[in-house]
Amino acid sequence: MKKLSFCIYYFLVILISSNILFSQPKRIISLTPSITQELYFIGLENSVVGITNFCKKVNRNQQVVGTYLQPNIEKILNLKPDIILLSKEGVSKEIINLFDRFKLKYIALEPINNYSELKNQVIFISKLFNKEDFVLKKIQDLETKNFSNITEKENFVLPKKVVFVIDNELLIVASTTSYVGEILNYAKVENMVKTHKKYPQLSVEELTRLDPDILFVSDMGIKENQIKKYFKKFYWLQVVKNNRVIVVDSNIFCQPTIENFWFSVKKVKSWIKNFDNN
Repeated sequence: MKKLSFCIYYFLVILISSNILFSQPKRIISLTPSITQELYFIGLENSVVGITNFCKKVNRNQQVVGTYLQPNIEKILNLKPDIILLSKEGVSKEIINLFDRFKLKYIALEPINNYSELKNQVIFISKLFNKEDFVLKKIQDLETKNFSNITEKENFVLPKKVVFVIDNELLIVASTTSYVGEILNYAKVENMVKTHKKYPQLSVEELTRLDPDILFVSDMGIKENQIKKYFKKFYWLQVVKNNRVIVVDSNIFCQPTIENFWFSVKKVKSWIKNFDNN
């Protein structure tokens, strides 16, 4: 049923954007950092004329058009985009209404929760720009390389219990149904947060009960030493006593792109292997 719903979604998007497909876009604005990275992956860095201040700038002609939550409509109009790409997640109705009011062509893409959705979204974007064959080959090469790495026999024992913290102060964590949870799944570790809610909030008591072997913490722009200092107040946790709090780069682990996904999987496995060998 989920697969059918996913196919229906993309079919509807194609119908809505059929006028785009018949006229290949040459001037693109991306309002979501992960989508911007995927456009670069597809080979469209020279066609991306507008980005947010959280996106990576790859050429001097690109202009920042504000943030994802507050794009500057005047700057967007001045760039005369053929298409605007953004994620549905967090986008306000007011922004969409502005796009409609000024007759701007846009596609709001569904948020990514697993590798299959990520792969399908990249392929869908590539079709808009007649880059499907090129992208399929790149994805196939990455999968061939990385699947062989994660399925090869290993002579170390993986810790069974892992918790991934998205926000350390609020103790927002990634569950098994989230995109980050998918990374942990591919890295062959057990995510202790098993719930349908993708990013639930834990209490200190719940974290204590889960008693993870390793605690991954997304930096979210905070310095590593500050995060580790913060978790020292949970001195009774074995993971703190054993110095197994790992601070990860949120720009890689929390931005769903094909390259970020496989890099994150390899990084998790590498950290765990180092712990087991020490």
